[in-house]
Amino acid sequence: MNKKRITLSDVAELAGVSKSTVSRAFCEGEYISPDVRKKVMDASNALGYRTNYVNSGFHSKHSELIGIVTTINPEYKSDSKDVYVKNFAPLASSRLYSAVQETILRRLHPLIMSVEKDQSVDILIRQFLQYQVKGIIVIAENPSLEMARECKKQNIPMVLMQRDPNIKHAYHLRDSPNAVAQLAFKMLSPKRGKKIGVLSCTNLNSRTIRSRLETFQYYVASEGFEVIVYESPDFSYQGFYDLAHQIKQDIPEMDSIFGMVDFWSIAVLEGLRSLGVKVPEDVQILGFDNKNRTANPNIQLSTIEENLDAQSRTALDFIEKHYQKKKVAYMSIFQRVMPIYRKTTRKQKP
Repeated sequence: MNKKRITLSDVAELAGVSKSTVSRAFCEGEYISPDVRKKVMDASNALGYRTNYVNSGFHSKHSELIGIVTTINPEYKSDSKDVYVKNFAPLASSRLYSAVQETILRRLHPLIMSVEKDQSVDILIRQFLQYQVKGIIVIAENPSLEMARECKKQNIPMVLMQRDPNIKHAYHLRDSPNAVAQLAFKMLSPKRGKKIGVLSCTNLNSRTIRSRLETFQYYVASEGFEVIVYESPDFSYQGFYDLAHQIKQDIPEMDSIFGMVDFWSIAVLEGLRSLGVKVPEDVQILGFDNKNRTANPNIQLSTIEENLDAQSRTALDFIEKHYQKKKVAYMSIFQRVMPIYRKTTRKQKP
């Protein structure tokens, strides 16, 4: 027995709206209220409905869309009632996001959705599938294996940036933990006989940061140095700022600290300075990411930077070349990292 084809009318009936409202919910740039859009999307997902832009004549408009899933910026605030301004707004504080968006704008049309607290990435990816995007770039949390398989089934390439490398049926772009560890050690150039500190956090659930931390610990130990782990009780600025008291007690036996994230390193740096500790004379501190605040004249944090422009170009190359191959070969590529020498390390040039 043939399965009944789900139509626009079915979605409209389940959602309790008109067919024209359903149509507008699936059209880029059309405004409808967030609550109504959610009703339509929920009904569409429940019924397994997928819009067909090829048959409806919109293929030329939508085939060049690239879906970007990113994290919501806590610093971004808007009183706008426009769902696109509130939920699809550019997140200026994310360098990775900014680089991806800038690169895509030169070649294709980005459609941006932000993951809010406790929201599943899969929900947003399903919406992108409704739009029949040309490809999906995920900067936010990890999608499920089931969602990755669904994207493969629909032949829509998905690129995961700094995400779980164990997710199959997707292209992966990330930094090499080994390369990061070697570069961090070289930038710190710790003195023999001294201990090296690393920053961490209780219940660290980021696979990327955890891999960076564990690989650095292993590399430092292989070079004959003892590692001290300084663990904040949470991800807050205050949590890392307060670590300064514990760190100060270990100086001068410990004279170098590698923070896995700039935010952590800056909090510790400011905490140590408040206690009268001189950086880098008494202890040197290295970050990772090269976020905007690292270059602040009052901070000048030495850090490690990913080549985000190269990552963005590679992500688009993955998507565009995906359609040129008869047989898809998903792959992972490690992107190079670069040293940024400032004032918190004794070594201030390569």
